[in-house]
Amino acid sequence: DTGSQAGFTMSSTDPVIVDDLKTDQRFSGPKLLVDHGVTSGISVVIEGQDHPYGVLGVHSSQPRAFTPEDVDFVQSVANTLASAIERRRGELAVLEGERRLQPILDNASDAIISTDGHEIIVFNRQASKVFGYTSDEALGRPFRMLIPDHFNRQYGNIIAAFVGGRIPQRLAGKRFELVGRRKNGEEFPAEITISKVEDGGQWVLTSIVRDVTERVQAQ
Repeated sequence: DTGSQAGFTMSSTDPVIVDDLKTDQRFSGPKLLVDHGVTSGISVVIEGQDHPYGVLGVHSSQPRAFTPEDVDFVQSVANTLASAIERRRGELAVLEGERRLQPILDNASDAIISTDGHEIIVFNRQASKVFGYTSDEALGRPFRMLIPDHFNRQYGNIIAAFVGGRIPQRLAGKRFELVGRRKNGEEFPAEITISKVEDGGQWVLTSIVRDVTERVQAQ
């Protein structure tokens, strides 16, 4: 509630510094802090896009004069927390959308793989057939595992751009050739098309991959 340090902080636009909790007239100390003998502290808001997620507090049982640098540090940690929460919310929104589309994705004739730059978050049934990994094995793993090491070295800038969410203009929405790697280590020729979807600061790269081994052998 607003009578506590956390509640007061939530309604404040600035970080709150407490020199002595017992004598502070702005609010009373909650039982948790009192039981731990807290005297001094800093509390800041963990800001969200739509609403605050909560309050981050740092407290000391000894009198302490917190500096502006201390406040900046605590606020930076709160900002990092907020960014992580926003990223996770974005991932969950994407996953929810993909779950609704899963029957369509699984019936697609091409492998469909999505990544948020950190890990694979979509791996359809055809991707499992092409690469040899089950969906459970692939989800949460880096996209690089699907590409031979020498290809990573040869086309490092493209892979780095892919992981960083920056698709080179010459590749965006266009089909190009690369080499894939199956779970058993076998390499195979493939065609890939990459598209990027961005919503609310969150982005996802989706690749449509086609195994062209038979065509290459015929040629």
